[in-house]
Amino acid sequence: MNDGRWLLLLCLSRMGFAVINTVYAALIPVLRPDWGMSAAQAGSVQSAWHGGYIVSLVVASLLAGRFGAKRTFLGMGYAACATALLFALGAHDFESAFLLYGLAGLCAGGSYVPGLTLIAERFHSTSRGRAMGAYIAAASLGYALGLPGAAGLALHIAGWGITAGFLLAAVAALLGLAVATWTLRRSENVLIPAADRGPVASWASLCWLWRNRPARFVILGYTFHAWELLGMWAWLPAFLSVAASQHGDGAWPGSGALAGRPWRR
Repeated sequence: MNDGRWLLLLCLSRMGFAVINTVYAALIPVLRPDWGMSAAQAGSVQSAWHGGYIVSLVVASLLAGRFGAKRTFLGMGYAACATALLFALGAHDFESAFLLYGLAGLCAGGSYVPGLTLIAERFHSTSRGRAMGAYIAAASLGYALGLPGAAGLALHIAGWGITAGFLLAAVAALLGLAVATWTLRRSENVLIPAADRGPVASWASLCWLWRNRPARFVILGYTFHAWELLGMWAWLPAFLSVAASQHGDGAWPGSGALAGRPWRR
C-alpha cells in the first residue's frame, strides 16, 4: 500500500474515533431535562470526559513506548469502541453518564499519540509535517461531524431519541477500528530495544525536563492552547444546538429534532 493511501485510511480511522468527542456536548440541551441534570452536573459530565482523555494521552504515550505504537493504537481502539458502546447503552442519568463518559474519555487517547507515532515511523522528515497535519485535521472533521450527526440526522431520521446519537458515535468508533485494523495489518510494530528503554518515569528525567527551558515553554504554550481548545469543544456544540433549535425551520439538520420532536431513550 502506498503512503498516500495508507495515510488517507488512517485519517478516516481517526475521524471515526473522534466523533464521540462532541456528541455529548451537542445533546446537552435535551439531556438536561431528560436526565434531570442541573447545568453544573451537565458540565461535570463533560469535564469527566476531558479528565479521562488527558490521562489517556499520557497512558497512550507510555504504552506506545513500551509495547509499540501499532499495538497500542489497536488495543486502545478496542477499549474505545467498548466504552463508547457502554456509554450509549448504559448512560441514563447524571451518575451513570459521569462514570461512563469519563471511562470513554479514558480510552479515547489511543488514536491520537500512537497515530502520530505511526506517521512519524513511516514518513520521511520532508513530508512528515504535512502527514501529521492531515491526521490532526481528520480529527477536527470528526468533531464537526459529531454535531449534526448526533443532534440532527440520527435523531431526525431514526427517531430513537438520545440513545441514537450516542450509538452513532459508537458505530463511528467501530468503523474507525475496522479501517485501522485493515490499514495496519502489514505495518510493523516498532519496539524500542530493551537495552535503550529507561524507566517509565524517573526523578532524573523530570529534573532534566525542568532544566530544559525551551521544552518548558513549549509545554506551557501547548497547555494554554489545550485549555482554549478543550473549552471550545465543551461549550460550542451545545451553543450551536440551542441556537439551531430557536429556528425550527429545517435549515440546520438538528433544528427540527431539537425544536419539536418528542424525546425518549
